[in-house]
Amino acid sequence: MMVDKMKKCPKCGKKYHDSDNFCIECGAMLRPEGGQVPQHTKELQKKVSILEKKITKMPKPAPARDVGSLKSKVATLEKKMGDSTSTLKASIRDVDKKAEMLGKVKVTPESDSVTIVNEISSLQKKIDELNQSISALRTQMPRSEHILMEIEEKLRNTSGAIFTKQEHEIGEMKKRLQMMETRVQEAEKNVEEDIEKMKRQSAESELPKFLNEVKESKKKIEALEAMKTEFDEIKKRSASFNAKEMKENILTEFEKINTDLVESIEKKRSEIERIEEETARMRDGIESLKNIEDKIKGMDSENISRDLEILKTKTKWLEEQVEGLNMKPLHERIKELELELKRVTSASPLVVE
Repeated sequence: MMVDKMKKCPKCGKKYHDSDNFCIECGAMLRPEGGQVPQHTKELQKKVSILEKKITKMPKPAPARDVGSLKSKVATLEKKMGDSTSTLKASIRDVDKKAEMLGKVKVTPESDSVTIVNEISSLQKKIDELNQSISALRTQMPRSEHILMEIEEKLRNTSGAIFTKQEHEIGEMKKRLQMMETRVQEAEKNVEEDIEKMKRQSAESELPKFLNEVKESKKKIEALEAMKTEFDEIKKRSASFNAKEMKENILTEFEKINTDLVESIEKKRSEIERIEEETARMRDGIESLKNIEDKIKGMDSENISRDLEILKTKTKWLEEQVEGLNMKPLHERIKELELELKRVTSASPLVVE
């Protein structure tokens, strides 16, 4: 299902429906909201901007103020022509007056002929100047009227042609833009349909399985990299470790421990031998007591009593001897030696063997 999109004016920011192509307010081309303008639409916009620049470079029609200026110039020219006409009429009247005065003047021998000739020559000059002004005015009037008519005709033709051409070209460009917008929308729909189709195909294919395998491989690679880092650290620490020196120190310590163990065992052996000798003597005493008991059985009571007295005396003497020996420290020493022997044999069995 296609989502209805909105378009936004890039100049004024007003939003329009997806089917609209141009802004009503400023006339700018609309863009999809949150999207980008396709490349071919951008190229078309560039062409439109180039055409607008060309239109601005074309000779613009004369504005109203220029037409008014031309009309004011024509009015000034007409005023000058009127002034010249009035001056000409005044000069003609002046000439007529002077001619009347000349007609009234009586020429006598006493009259100053030089003065009259000078006045006539001056009047003739004024008449010539007036004739030149009249001819100039007659020449300028039709020319000014012709120029004014040409200007007005040119203004009408230029403005009409330019505006007609601009409107035609802009209309053509708008039609092309609308066609391009339609094509762009169709292309976008086709692209979205292709994307949906590819998504469905990828979901049905083995792509998820492949991606999971890639993730597992990445995890294994990360674990191997961590192990490599740890191995490098151990390698760096072991590089600064002197194995030969450590081996020599260990051997020295073992030799020292072995010597102490041998000395301790020899000492303990001598004590054990002495204890065994004392134990043997005690066994011999016990055997002799048993022999005495056997002998008592075969004797009579008197002899037995006598022998008992003797035996008591010997037993007492033996007890005194035994008490004199103080066997308690000997037993304690035997226990200590047994414990020490167990500890030594468990710590270094090879040396003991």
